[in-house]
Amino acid sequence: MLLRPGTTCAEAIALVERLTAQGLNDVQNSVPHVVGNAVPGMSQEHWDAVARVRRMYDEWTLQAGNELLNAFADRSVAARLRGERYNAIMHGQFTADRLTV
Repeated sequence: MLLRPGTTCAEAIALVERLTAQGLNDVQNSVPHVVGNAVPGMSQEHWDAVARVRRMYDEWTLQAGNELLNAFADRSVAARLRGERYNAIMHGQFTADRLTV
């Protein structure tokens, strides 16, 4: 991948390692398989928790994406953070059987 001028390979590797340690590999665990649409019997407390986790995930992908854009010339590197998995999480494209309580 092409780096932005002024970014060294060591800096890019350190960035990717830091982002990985911050949750890139833990996104599936950090953002549980939640349902974004009505689920019978789901408490308001659970909905609030879902909203909070989604907001944290959205903020993390934004921050991480900005950092990747500053290091890599290829914009697709950062775009991958907000790909299919991001859309499924943010727009509730899960089925009730994937709900973890």
